[in-house]
Amino acid sequence: MGSIEQLPDLIATRASNGKLGYITKSDFLGPTLTLDQVRQLPQGTQDGQPSFDTGPRTVPVYAADGTTVIGEFQKH
Repeated sequence: MGSIEQLPDLIATRASNGKLGYITKSDFLGPTLTLDQVRQLPQGTQDGQPSFDTGPRTVPVYAADGTTVIGEFQKH
């Protein structure tokens, strides 16, 4: 299994409008939270392990040029 650092800068995906494009690695990974911010997240369990729910968010989907927005992707 690879590490996060090995992910490409642009990740192929399908936008909610059906168009094929790319999301950025930073959008895919989401914001980096501080320990205090993590402690404030709602906590549940998933497969017996603690799971922190940041909720769904929408990220832009880009054309191959990496700058033209062609749609959006709902990240859960």
